[in-house]
Order: sequence, then structure tokens, then C-alpha cells
Amino acid sequence: MYVRLRGWMASLAILCSLVGCSSSNNKGKIEGTTWTSLPQLIQGQPAADGFLSISFGADRTFSYKIGDSTLTGKYSIGSGDKVTLFYDKPVAKKTKHVHTFKVREQELEMTDEEGNVRKFRKSS
Repeated sequence: MYVRLRGWMASLAILCSLVGCSSSNNKGKIEGTTWTSLPQLIQGQPAADGFLSISFGADRTFSYKIGDSTLTGKYSIGSGDKVTLFYDKPVAKKTKHVHTFKVREQELEMTDEEGNVRKFRKSS
């Protein structure tokens, strides 16, 4: 019986790795939305209300406006609070960036891999 249970557990582990057993906290919350930043400090400097905005298309594309610059790419919603942004051009020498997104009603808190937090309000 123990051998059969071990075999079943191994099969379950393989299946989970293929299809993903963890669910996303962000599925259905960011697709087709636009978010505008709240006033905050960015790299120690004050940033005005709306200095940042990020839009997530239903087609898994995104557009991230930072001041006068716009970055684009594709996104993937991962398990838990993880969202991966795949930029069209390298940002900080890489195109793949994994963020933690916490969506609470009309607010989005986005934390990057270095622990920098950006706060947004839903605008669409």
C-alpha cells in the first residue's frame, strides 16, 4: 500500500508541475484595466499623482507609462500574487521581470524584484 501511495504522490507532483496547482490571486483583476499612480516617492524623489500609468490588455499586452516614456510588452499572470512582465526592450539589462501584485478593490500595489513598491488606483 505504501508503494502504491508513493507512486500516486509522484504522479500528482508531475501533473502539478505540468498544469500548475497554484491559483492566481490576480486572474480576472488586471486584464483589460488601466491603473494610474498615486503620489509617492520613486527612488527617493517625489512623484506626482499620475506620473506612472500601466494598462493591461485582454490580449496579454501591457503599456507602462513612466513620465514621458512608454514601455510595452506582454504579461503573464502567475500563481499567488505573481505577474511577469516581458518587456519588448531590456529594462535594467533584462526583458523578464517578475512582480508581486496585490489588488485590493480599486487599488494596485506593485512590488518589483528589488522590493520597490508602486501604488496605483484603478482608472478604467
